[in-house]
Amino acid sequence: MEFKKVYRPEEGDLIRVRRKQGYCHFGIATSRTTVVHYSDFGSDSILEASKVTVIETSLEDFLMGGKCEKVYPFDSPYERKEIVQRAKQLVGNKRFRNMIYNVVTNNCEHFASYIYYGEARSIQVEKVTDFAVKSAGVLTAAVSFAIGLARKNKKNKEVKEPLKIENKSTKKITKK
Repeated sequence: MEFKKVYRPEEGDLIRVRRKQGYCHFGIATSRTTVVHYSDFGSDSILEASKVTVIETSLEDFLMGGKCEKVYPFDSPYERKEIVQRAKQLVGNKRFRNMIYNVVTNNCEHFASYIYYGEARSIQVEKVTDFAVKSAGVLTAAVSFAIGLARKNKKNKEVKEPLKIENKSTKKITKK
């Protein structure tokens, strides 16, 4: 999925805006000046899931001072009018896919991709999850390596008593 900065989206576009906190907020343009998105109006709060609702706002309120980006090229299996209809049908719902908002499993990107593509996905979450899994693997390997080094180092530092070999000379054999 590629995004392109635009001044005004077209009806049915999947759009996003980058937030200062480091994530992107997603929505569906229902006209050149309005957007349907899954949000706590005015804050995009991910901490107060009970307040998150599917809402339709002005593009300016959606952007909150950020720059609009849209999926480029238009690649939805749905016609633009159908995308708008799918989005508007959910306005006012606190639940999307029978679940309340959840930053990992049911967020604004899941909502917008479901309306646009017919599949609820969050590439942001997938990237974070993939990074976490890879990081855990690297961390596990690093810890294992460190433990191995520590064991090897411990063995090398152990002071071993030198073997004392007593030289027992042969006993004199005397004949009686």
